Amino acid sequence: DKHLSSQFDAELNSISTNVLEMGGLVESQLHQAIYALVNMSLESALQVEENENR
Repeated sequence: DKHLSSQFDAELNSISTNVLEMGGLVESQLHQAIYALVNMSLESALQVEENENR
């Protein structure tokens, strides 16, 4: 049972880390998209689009 609990905790920590990383990417993309809109920057908009495919 201890092995299963440890494995579950490790998997849960991994999922949590992945969710936090994805949240950071979303935040970065949103920031760059808003920048592109406010500054009417085609270059920034294209970068946002390129990053979407990651």
